[in-house]
Amino acid sequence: MPDEERLPPGPRRDLAAALHDLYALAGKPAARTISGWIRERDDLPGTLSHEGVSAVLRGTSTPRWNNLESLVRILVEKQCVGEAADVVTVVRQIHTFWRRADDRPQSPGPSLRTSPVTAGTDGAKETTPDQKVSEGNLAGEGSGVAPEAPRMREPLLRWDPRQRTLDVFDRQMAVEIIKEVGGVDGQP
Repeated sequence: MPDEERLPPGPRRDLAAALHDLYALAGKPAARTISGWIRERDDLPGTLSHEGVSAVLRGTSTPRWNNLESLVRILVEKQCVGEAADVVTVVRQIHTFWRRADDRPQSPGPSLRTSPVTAGTDGAKETTPDQKVSEGNLAGEGSGVAPEAPRMREPLLRWDPRQRTLDVFDRQMAVEIIKEVGGVDGQP
């Protein structure tokens, strides 16, 4: 954890401290190891390079939520000390820290996210953290924490007409698009 001179008190330090707690419970694995674990998993919403993992733990970077969520899920799953934590609960807590630390401007338009609500293992409906934010229910029912105001979600796609490029900010959506068009630049 960086000292207060490098990372002064405030939302970014709070986020870094929470992430360092998870990092310590996971046994402080190397950044390259963490990045490799994330890359191996197609079910995670984003990815981080080893440099990105290091920057997040130093508090010098606040990545997009999809990428940070992947880091959080991996660290919780790799926890080797203490009682096992509930991944969904930890993701919600870290999302709250992230929202406070994230200083990017809001997206001007509506979200392109169309992912449906899925059924959880206990038969209850479960939503993604982004959906919970849009519903103003980040803290969850009965948590004793007041929900935060709804916030516009970041789009998952962005078309740049000048460069004629499509930026895809969701790993699964990128995979689906590549499958649909039959490859990238003539590659199957």
